[in-house]
Amino acid sequence: MSPRLAIRIRPQNLVIHALLLLGVVPMVYPFIHMIMTSLMTPGEAMQVPPAFFPSIPQVGNYLKAFQQVPFARFLFNTAYITAITVAVQLILCSMAAYAVARLKFRGRELMFGLFLSVLMIPMHVRLIPNFLLISKLGWQDNHLALIVPGLFSAFGIFMLRQGFMQLPQALFDAAMIDGCTPWQSYWKVAMPLVKPLLAAFTINQALWKWNEFFWPLIMMRTPAKYVLSVGIYFFQDQYGTGDWPTMMAAATMAQLPLLLAFVLAQRTFMEALTSSGLKL
Repeated sequence: MSPRLAIRIRPQNLVIHALLLLGVVPMVYPFIHMIMTSLMTPGEAMQVPPAFFPSIPQVGNYLKAFQQVPFARFLFNTAYITAITVAVQLILCSMAAYAVARLKFRGRELMFGLFLSVLMIPMHVRLIPNFLLISKLGWQDNHLALIVPGLFSAFGIFMLRQGFMQLPQALFDAAMIDGCTPWQSYWKVAMPLVKPLLAAFTINQALWKWNEFFWPLIMMRTPAKYVLSVGIYFFQDQYGTGDWPTMMAAATMAQLPLLLAFVLAQRTFMEALTSSGLKL
């Protein structure tokens, strides 16, 4: 028996994997139940005791999601708001993180401390000031209200700073000797070396922005401007339907892009979390 195979069948490894599988079940079950419900009839979804498997899969529920609500419009709104916000965040946060990590200037530590202080203030504490500011700007029921407040991320600055701090100083000394400006060192030396961390930050912020609910619920009034989270929430109230299978079909389709993105970038995401010292 090869040493590698012997390691795989050790009893302690079996116990560890069994415990991990037990931990996966409560995390995966809600998603699986959502998919199963999306394939049921309304009667099956509401029966007591609840059924887990549909008797006859109702694939048409996914088509009904597009017919009963402007689901495609919700999807477009969410996609472009998420893309713009995350792209700008990636630029601004990486520049700020590079400045507090590699540049030497007076007040650098104080500035970084102020960035971190934002993480200590709950979102609900900032809700009323943000709402009043957006109202003064006349951005209510405007997608600018969803994009502009999210262009800065204190967490992103902290996360990317960790990556920039781990780069060898010799690289930047050599770049300076070769005549690179601080901007060139940032763009041509530092950024290519932290690509896994940038990918992890992009995925993390895209997940947050895609699923954001409370702020869009407050700011948006016109159904055509809803994002997916708000549109699905109003599925029952605004459109007068209690069709839970159709709602679950819409929720399933809303999560598929995120699931696909995470599966494709899973290795990069885990490598970046490990290298940055962050924990899940």
